[in-house]
Amino acid sequence: MKKISLYLGILFLMSGLYAQEITAKKVFGGYKYSRNGQLLTEKEIIEILKSNEKTAELAKVAQTNYTMGNIFASVGGFLIGWPVGTALRGDKPNWNLAAAGAGLVVLGIPFVSAGNKKLKEAVDLYNAGFKETSRYKPQYHFTAGIYGIGITVTF
Repeated sequence: MKKISLYLGILFLMSGLYAQEITAKKVFGGYKYSRNGQLLTEKEIIEILKSNEKTAELAKVAQTNYTMGNIFASVGGFLIGWPVGTALRGDKPNWNLAAAGAGLVVLGIPFVSAGNKKLKEAVDLYNAGFKETSRYKPQYHFTAGIYGIGITVTF
């Protein structure tokens, strides 16, 4: 029974090794990435892309762009929210702050867009390298012989 469990474990491990391609699906405002049917977060993608020097460099640029875009959007959102909160409280709001905040939010959009493009480029490069190195797909066969039954794996 231990041998069967070991063989089945090796079989599932090996089948997982060849299903590592990251798929990108275009959505509003960017892409959704998944691998083996599971959605990946930005941090998970960047961790995966660190395995290759070129993809790691592109992922680092994408992460920098995302960070800058998020900083502009956060500060802009605060500057928009402050006058709105003041108006809701019943005091006189400073709408110039809201206008400046809207400008910062708009300024952050190109950074996020550039980050999306760089991350997509890194994923495409990762997938291209993966396809080159994994030309051989394993084939599994159940066999029976003198020593019993088993599973053979051919590449």
